[in-house]
Amino acid sequence: MNLIRLVLGLIATCATASAIPTVDLSVETNRHVILAAGTDTLYQGHPTTLLMPDGRTMFCVWCIGHGGAAGPMARSDDGGRTWTRLDDQLPPGFKTHQNCPSIYRIVDPQGRERLWVFSAALGKRGGPAMPSILSEDGGRTWKEMPPLGPSFRCVMTFSSVVRLKDGSTLGLFHRGPGGADRTPLEVLQTITKDGGFTWSEPRVVARVDGKNPCEPFVFRSPDGNELCCLMRENTHKGHSLVMFSRDEGATWTPPQDTPWELTGDRHVGAYALDGRLVVAFRDQAPNSPTKGHFVAWVGRYEDIQSSRPGQYRIKLLHSHAGGDCGYPGLERLPDGTFVATTYIKYRPGSEKHSVVSTRFKLEETDKRVQPDSATPPSAALEFIDTSFENASPLWYECDGNGIIRIHLLYDHERNSPNRAAGHIHFLLHARPGARLTLEFCNLDNVWNGKPGSVAGELKALVVSENGKDWRSLATEILPENRVRLTVEMTGPRLYVARVEPYRISDLDQLLNSIRHQPCVEITPIGKTVAGRDLEIIRIGDPQAAHRVFLRARAHPWESAGNWVAQGLIHQLLKEPQRYCVYILPMANKDGVARGMTRFNLLGKDLNRDWDKPADPRLAPENAALEQWLETMIEHGKRPHLALDLHNDGHGQLHISRPSVPELNRYLERMAILEKLLRQHTWFTEGSTKAAFRNPGSLGDGWLERFGIDAVVHEFNCHWIAKLHEHPLGHHWENYGETLVAAFQKYFDTVNP
Repeated sequence: MNLIRLVLGLIATCATASAIPTVDLSVETNRHVILAAGTDTLYQGHPTTLLMPDGRTMFCVWCIGHGGAAGPMARSDDGGRTWTRLDDQLPPGFKTHQNCPSIYRIVDPQGRERLWVFSAALGKRGGPAMPSILSEDGGRTWKEMPPLGPSFRCVMTFSSVVRLKDGSTLGLFHRGPGGADRTPLEVLQTITKDGGFTWSEPRVVARVDGKNPCEPFVFRSPDGNELCCLMRENTHKGHSLVMFSRDEGATWTPPQDTPWELTGDRHVGAYALDGRLVVAFRDQAPNSPTKGHFVAWVGRYEDIQSSRPGQYRIKLLHSHAGGDCGYPGLERLPDGTFVATTYIKYRPGSEKHSVVSTRFKLEETDKRVQPDSATPPSAALEFIDTSFENASPLWYECDGNGIIRIHLLYDHERNSPNRAAGHIHFLLHARPGARLTLEFCNLDNVWNGKPGSVAGELKALVVSENGKDWRSLATEILPENRVRLTVEMTGPRLYVARVEPYRISDLDQLLNSIRHQPCVEITPIGKTVAGRDLEIIRIGDPQAAHRVFLRARAHPWESAGNWVAQGLIHQLLKEPQRYCVYILPMANKDGVARGMTRFNLLGKDLNRDWDKPADPRLAPENAALEQWLETMIEHGKRPHLALDLHNDGHGQLHISRPSVPELNRYLERMAILEKLLRQHTWFTEGSTKAAFRNPGSLGDGWLERFGIDAVVHEFNCHWIAKLHEHPLGHHWENYGETLVAAFQKYFDTVNP
């Protein structure tokens, strides 16, 4: 018997313990805004909120009584600090809509915005399903809409919606048998393709034996490629539930338990500026010290994927009525402030529930979770993530002095000693507030059979908390070809890269945005070693007198070419020119996807061997380009100028000098091009010396074999002398924009 008691005691202890701390903000009344105060007779219940795209205007709707009638609405014009009631501006029939009105902004496939407030039933609980009111002018006027119909019988209306990639909107709700609030509960989904007027026949997407999934909250992963759905589990005998979809809701993984820390009712979340996720809910974790109160969870999306505890929890508001709270709205303002709104018995005594919001920033709550000062810096590192697109192959170790040594993996050239390691792109997961020291090793490359480290070129790297907004950080060059970078973790994640990344997904987004332009043609020309499509983008009139060709990304790490090409394309679409441009935007897609540095998957350098026909078995990328070029020449459309875009540590025009009959004329034209680049762009680095020869490069080979004025254009990866700045993607995009005028002046001057 004593042993049984001991085991039960250990189980209870484990069920209570959380691996993360809780920050208590509930007593800080200066954070609170009371939208609608309860009285001895008036119960304000179940709000939802909506933040408009301007980042200031918010709407809030709620019901009177627990799951009672709709009617109230308020608007804030200052991000939730003050509110104006709009009840008398709403259709009279709105007061007959029952149970948990929920407000959503739905944008149809044509981009038109509408605001909808859906409720569960009309007239009474169990009445006609899902009536609504609609605004088509940003919430200034509203009209009542009919119920969606018997197929939409529900306990409560849509508890979340999410826009899909095709412009339609997915909505989720739950119900029991016959639409009643009784076991077994199941979650259903439906899709609108016309902005909310009509919805597809609902279908069940979550049904779990012995459990009652309900109140689904669906949202996107940070990269936008996965849907995650958190669900309340209404038996309250275990944890909440979660499921995932990688195909826009067509299929879902079987529901599984969330971490203890995310166990609760009516989840709703928003991403912080640094990419972390904040989820608010009514705490229902077994034996939780904040059970029944309004709380928030702070962590990363990957924590939910991997069922990890997260970073910490926040007690937002204290409930004086047990677990009767927590149907929330959660909005993140442009300055990083979160506004969390719920219904709650705010004070002890006879006063019933009020609608209350609280405000906080993660930079405030982070400071209350202090790291142990005795912990070495490297211990603050959780792990380095390289599981995503374009991430660097590497391994790492932490020494006793708090240094995190990062060993980049070489990619090797076929049948030669040449090797390269210089692509840097990974994601640090570490404790916020930590200061990490990274030391890069394995930088001893071999080029053209000779040793040549890239350490001297790594004078600055770039970092980003969200993978979108990048900034440069200076490095320290160490002996023995090592480079040190020190970073401050303002949040739990930090991307580190050599240059601002440009991935295949970025190219796909560009292609999709331009393919229907009348002056654009995208032509498949072949495939990579791994079977990825290669395409040529044509911009302009194919009958134009002059033609320019650009190739980018022959070497996978060198993303500048893609940024330049993107800027050039956007400017050409604004200002049609008298010349036509052809672009191979990403020659080494396999290497880009895998985070390689220089070679293709079969160990071939795609900027070598252009002095002879390409081998389609080893370099199908070059063979496809060569075949396209020969076809162009056969049709009398030989390019007059070709630029092969690269990155290095110098940023020059690599003007080669093969033995060709018209070499002097070529050199004269390249001198004109260099002069025009200096005049129209921020280019200042100049060109290679008279003795320079780079046999087999595209610039050399196309001049020698095809008579095309071709040049390799390098972009300095760590400094722009004319701007006195470390380069980021927008600098290279600007360069591409200014190339438009430089090319036109070139053809006006040279007239080939």
